[in-house]
Amino acid sequence: MNDQIIHIAMADDQEVVRSGIMSLVTSDPCHKVVLTASNGKELIENLANLPVLPDVCLLDINMPVMNGYNTVAALKKQYPTIKCLALSIFETEYSIISMIKNGARGYLTKTCSTIELLDAIKIVHNCGYYYSNVASKKVFNIVQKTDIQPNLTDKEIQFLTLCCSELSFEKIAEQMNVSKRTIDDYQNRLSHKLQVHNRIGLVLCAISSGLVQPKHIN
Repeated sequence: MNDQIIHIAMADDQEVVRSGIMSLVTSDPCHKVVLTASNGKELIENLANLPVLPDVCLLDINMPVMNGYNTVAALKKQYPTIKCLALSIFETEYSIISMIKNGARGYLTKTCSTIELLDAIKIVHNCGYYYSNVASKKVFNIVQKTDIQPNLTDKEIQFLTLCCSELSFEKIAEQMNVSKRTIDDYQNRLSHKLQVHNRIGLVLCAISSGLVQPKHIN
């Protein structure tokens, strides 16, 4: 397995970044770059011309024409054998959850080390998923749940929506015109209903279940 060639594609709108990352990737002789593109549309269009499809595709998020969210979703539908690994400057709950929900098998930031990048490619190729500090196995498990939509009240949905913002619980209480104690009650009830233990868990459940739509970056 160590001698197996992993075919790699990449989409990133910055040519210097593409060149630099591909140079790092090909420092491993088991890696072969078969396609690079400046956006998701260009990537998908050129896949049809390849004699061999890539095994792993590295995807940026913020790209013109077709961003990473739409690209990973399209690849999952059109080329389900390609395993996508997000590689982005973004490290928000929105970006991580959206990429995983749409089909990414791992999520790395561009500040990751060369060793982690090379390891992630191999692990995604051989094992299916790469769990990093920003996208742990627990995150994947929560995002991939499909049965986490119990009956919620309008106030609970409002609170859940505001949890996905940058507002503190104190500011959420002010916006909902309720006391901090009421906000604590909402948090406790929702944590029980959704079987999570903190705000991050609430955000993950809200977005992955479709109760709250993440703010995508075009």
